[in-house]
Amino acid sequence: MNLTLPFTPTGNYFEVPGSWVGDDQGGAYGPQPSVDGRRDLDLDTDGSYEGYLDADTMMQICDKRPGCDSFGVAAHAQSSIEFFKRDSDKTAYIHRFRCADGIAVNTTAPMTGGIYKMCKSTNWAAAALGSFKLPPFLCQQSCDHNEKCQAFTVDAAGNNCWLSYYPTDVSNTYYIKVRS
Repeated sequence: MNLTLPFTPTGNYFEVPGSWVGDDQGGAYGPQPSVDGRRDLDLDTDGSYEGYLDADTMMQICDKRPGCDSFGVAAHAQSSIEFFKRDSDKTAYIHRFRCADGIAVNTTAPMTGGIYKMCKSTNWAAAALGSFKLPPFLCQQSCDHNEKCQAFTVDAAGNNCWLSYYPTDVSNTYYIKVRS
């Protein structure tokens, strides 16, 4: 008998079904989500200050772009949207209130109605904290007890757990689309 499923996280997390956060193997630039890895799509027009897109504009683009999970704005010089790695056997859970090095979190609702977790001084490429043979509720507890942990991913069978975080990057502000 499997006592680990169904799993419902506490209110500190939002669920991203079919996604694997923290596995950057195969990460690359690309215009669509991929099962091969995380994808980034640069939207700044020419890499100059004049080509930079501000956060309000990026929120509207991400809200309307199918599959957009997040975006980053780097020091008024780079704007890109991100698609998390897709895997139908995985579900990612993103912590609603944690950012790199405990930096305060704000949420913003753009004109299009989306809500975003905003982390200042945060890199948009998640890094792995570790992988474990744990059921989902213990995976969540592991993330809860590790102040660095900002997300965890579990498999559909409820046997595997991956913890991850977003590293500090003082030149970047990172926004993750919040699911209800």
